[in-house]
Amino acid sequence: MQHMATRMITIATAAAAALALPAPSAEAAAQGCTPAGTTGTVCVHVHGSGTRVSTVEVSRDKIGKDPICKYSATIDVTGPDGQNVYHDDSQVLHNGACSYERAYNKFEVHRDFPRHSRLCGRFFEDGNQQGGAPCETIG
Repeated sequence: MQHMATRMITIATAAAAALALPAPSAEAAAQGCTPAGTTGTVCVHVHGSGTRVSTVEVSRDKIGKDPICKYSATIDVTGPDGQNVYHDDSQVLHNGACSYERAYNKFEVHRDFPRHSRLCGRFFEDGNQQGGAPCETIG
């Protein structure tokens, strides 16, 4: 069974404007994780503002001495109507050096999505999906 974490990517600027204080940074971040067996988690880290997604990282944290090798990741964005509006895969299968404890793939997205779209990430080791597909709600 897949566990999904969902959060809204938002920035609160109204309070700062009401107090006549400088607006906070336009950068926002949301993170959701799901268990990956008994050895760790898979997480999606979304960076952006409002409905604009700048970058996304899909990571794998692993407890113990087992390395993370031959890894890749994908991201998918589904619009509020349930239609897939964006897909990207890392195009990089890290066959060389292995990582210990944490490995990630970073995606340069730099685009706007419909409000209430869902962005999900998947992490693969040696072609096998690790854990579930953590998701975040955009906007």
